[in-house]
Amino acid sequence: MEDRQINDLTETRVLFISTNMSTGPDDGSHTKVILALIIVLAIATRVAGISFGLPHLYHVDEARFAKISITYFTGDLNPHFFHVPSLHTYAVAGLWGVYYIGGKITGKFTSVAHFMEAFEEDATPHVILARLLSVLLSVGTILIVFYLGKRMYNPRVGVLASLFLVFSPVHNKISHYMVPDVPMVFFLMLSFLCIWFIYVKGDTKFYIFAGLFAGLATATKYGGQLLFLPLFLAHLFYVLDNKRSIKEIFFSHKLLLSVGFFLGGFLAGCPYSGLDFAKFWNDFKWQSQHLLQAGHYGSSTAQPAWLFYLRYGMAENIGKFSQYLVYGGVLLGLVRRKRKDLILIVFPLVLFLFVGSWKSMAARYLLPLTPFLVLIAALFLDALLTKIASLLERGNSQFPLRVLRSRYLNWAVVALVLLPSVVKVARFDYLLTQKDTRTLAKEWINRNLPKGSTLALESYGPPLSQDDYSLLRRHTQGNIHLDWLAQRNVEFVIVSDIMYARFTRFPEEFPKQASFYRSLEEQTLLIKMFRPKWDEYLIDLHNPTIKIYRLSPYPNYVFPGNFSQYAQSITLIKSDGDGERWMIQSAISSSGLLEGNEKIKNPYVRIVDSNGVEVIKWVVHEGGVGRLKTSSARDGKDIPLSDGDQIFIGYEYDLLSGTSEFDLRYPLIKEHLLVEKIKGSSLAKRKELSFIFLYFSFPNTRGDDYFQKVTLSKDSAVWTLSSTVFGGELRIGDDYVLNPFVRITDAEGEEVKTMTLFDGRVGSTNAKRRGFAERSIRLSALPENYRVFVGYDSYYDNQYPGDAGGPELIEIAAPHSAENK
Repeated sequence: MEDRQINDLTETRVLFISTNMSTGPDDGSHTKVILALIIVLAIATRVAGISFGLPHLYHVDEARFAKISITYFTGDLNPHFFHVPSLHTYAVAGLWGVYYIGGKITGKFTSVAHFMEAFEEDATPHVILARLLSVLLSVGTILIVFYLGKRMYNPRVGVLASLFLVFSPVHNKISHYMVPDVPMVFFLMLSFLCIWFIYVKGDTKFYIFAGLFAGLATATKYGGQLLFLPLFLAHLFYVLDNKRSIKEIFFSHKLLLSVGFFLGGFLAGCPYSGLDFAKFWNDFKWQSQHLLQAGHYGSSTAQPAWLFYLRYGMAENIGKFSQYLVYGGVLLGLVRRKRKDLILIVFPLVLFLFVGSWKSMAARYLLPLTPFLVLIAALFLDALLTKIASLLERGNSQFPLRVLRSRYLNWAVVALVLLPSVVKVARFDYLLTQKDTRTLAKEWINRNLPKGSTLALESYGPPLSQDDYSLLRRHTQGNIHLDWLAQRNVEFVIVSDIMYARFTRFPEEFPKQASFYRSLEEQTLLIKMFRPKWDEYLIDLHNPTIKIYRLSPYPNYVFPGNFSQYAQSITLIKSDGDGERWMIQSAISSSGLLEGNEKIKNPYVRIVDSNGVEVIKWVVHEGGVGRLKTSSARDGKDIPLSDGDQIFIGYEYDLLSGTSEFDLRYPLIKEHLLVEKIKGSSLAKRKELSFIFLYFSFPNTRGDDYFQKVTLSKDSAVWTLSSTVFGGELRIGDDYVLNPFVRITDAEGEEVKTMTLFDGRVGSTNAKRRGFAERSIRLSALPENYRVFVGYDSYYDNQYPGDAGGPELIEIAAPHSAENK
């Protein structure tokens, strides 16, 4: 009975600490004024930005639940979706039903069909009504928390706990949404309020209502069943404190009534869990597997969920500083072992351990714990403030000064604890009042990208119309390849960091997806980016960073795909004794400049050191490039070289039109990594290093529209011959090439060496190897004036089977190195 009575003067004084953090009457005007201010704060923070995104539904769960709720108006009350139970969608539909009746009376709606058509045209009023329902239940939850803190402990605990909940970043955020999370938490707290009354009074009605509200919570979103832990503790302590029969602990009709009303509440809120049990059970199993074993798509498993919640989830739900008060409150409750403390702690403690064992993790998964945790945090802070007040009273100061000190100090402590959360909530609400980055991106795209263009989109991107553009939508672009986009004539790729950051943050876990998004950075042109004013890791689903890339329209979209044939040689000649200074020479030849919107200029050589710092960018030919022929007189430049340097070759280009609003970083370039790493031993031993790059685009006479690169390099005593065949048709088309090769001959055409890249078929159909083939070999020497040929034994394109055949042998003109022996 120690929790039911106040036995000493100190605890009596604590009860009379009012919400102004000084002494005062328990139910006096100060408490009412502060409570009124808390309600105003709660409403203001949750109504701010309530129309965010509209008329677009950017929140994917809102869109899903809205679709379910409006479908009820067809007469089919089966949601056909049980990953989440149905009570919330019924409540929203009921609210919309009232809106429809009012509209029918005023003439706004002529029929149910008209009402549904209005939803499809512009769902703004429907969604705002549903969001306001969340706001109402959110404020209701805050009031319940205040009441519980006041009744279980004292008014100050109630005020502190409700303030913590008002400025809970996650609770505030989700209170803006038409989703079941906040309604579920409201029913949880109603149930827990009844559980508290079970402990205090033990009346049968509280067992009934505790079970009923827990059932309604579970019918809103799975999880309310764990409230039977504090319910049983409340029942146990009531029986023991009132010296009832031990048998009543386990054999009580009140417990049975609670279980019965729990089931009744669940079935009332989710009736088709029984009427369509097969679908319900299938969805429930899927959701359980998703949470417990599979995890969210793109979620990292590098850290366990419980660690994620300790590092991020607690701060997002409780506050950066106030989260530590929770740990103190749990310890305080376990140490002093008051029964009311144990009733309060058991539910969040067990649920945290349960949620922390899942594979799926998200800060919002702690939301059902949040009202309990803010009460625990407030309990500990109240104990700290009481201790501070006690220490001040022992001083020699006059009593008014002591009170003044205590009042200001208490408010200062509370303000300091709340400050990070207040800032976070204010920033979030402010962003909701601004245009979403997706809306800004949509408006920019409609102004600047040619109508009819083919655009690739992923989830959480701008809401573009199929009437304006040819849209290729995928959940994520990360599971495809740029070749796939190029084959479909995609001109622009639009990605959102809500999706791509899942993979780019953890490239070791998602190498394929991270590689694709990296290829966008390296092989396409970023023309526009929309970023939020504040870009925070866990503020998801709002104002994502939107990036718009331009994919070069040429068959080979990377260097040197603007040409059908391209060759470049680089010779490095030592100009000092220790190998630190080298003379660089380069020659270029090209042919078959393809028509398009890119004007090629300034082919160059670029050298980057092992730290990624550019050593030199040397333009080999200044100005525009049409057809360059090999020149015997090659300009040279003296440069430093060191171990680990990389050599790139490339060219600059200009876009000829439609770039006035592009955010371009000049110069625009396409380049190729020719030498991945210069060896320090080569710099020390060799007087000359030679590198030759050759490229050829096959002429498509047999459907053979693919590409081949050849590299000859000499940075040691022998030459290295490397080659790659690649192209979209070989990766995702319906083609194959048989035995692609590269051949070296002397000046008269006598074969010196033939390197077959792959023995057999390479391609996208009936092939042993898909996508590309590459190979390298060593050559002891090259003849003077050697010649380079590429070819194959046979080529097959399923669209042109009559043209299939071979062999093919084509020479690539090579600008020769000075050292061929």
